[in-house]
Amino acid sequence: EYIWYAATVILTIALSFSLVRSEIDGYKENVASTSVPFVENPIEMVSWSLDDGILHIRGNGAMEDYNGIWMEKDAEEYDEGREYAPWADRMGEITKIVMSDGITDIGDNAFAGAVNLQEVEWSDSLQTIGARAFSNTGLEQISLPYSIETMEELAFDSCKDLKHVELPYRLVYLEAGTFMDCTALEDVIIRPYTS
Repeated sequence: EYIWYAATVILTIALSFSLVRSEIDGYKENVASTSVPFVENPIEMVSWSLDDGILHIRGNGAMEDYNGIWMEKDAEEYDEGREYAPWADRMGEITKIVMSDGITDIGDNAFAGAVNLQEVEWSDSLQTIGARAFSNTGLEQISLPYSIETMEELAFDSCKDLKHVELPYRLVYLEAGTFMDCTALEDVIIRPYTS
């Protein structure tokens, strides 16, 4: 009886693994064949492309956390387990970011230093904005989607042109210093739910 039970469990696990593996492989094949300029992260299944100043972020799940482009390898904040964002050497070209639905988390330092960034189209599934994710960008106003629950430390630090901020009513966690050194900031509005 125990042998039959063990064999059933092993067979179930093996079949489940092969189905999941084939789905992942199918996704990889689709991403690779649809567009050459896309860069795929097979763990989070997030891809990106940059065309005429517009950075497109597509996929499902959380983005990675990155080192900031200003970080030296011997700096205290530098994390040897992290890479720089794959678009780091083109950060100054970014004027707009478009995120597809399915993106749930923006990684630490993801867009920090994009000084010419003017606009972000947010994912409706976005839940978390990582530490320093938009630090030192050119944003003048932001209106975050209702899905946002968490904003990590210094998420919009040193955005010198930022004047207007709209936050969703369901925001659960707002780290101190989120808008530190945003010297032009005029108002922060908590947007109520509207159906």
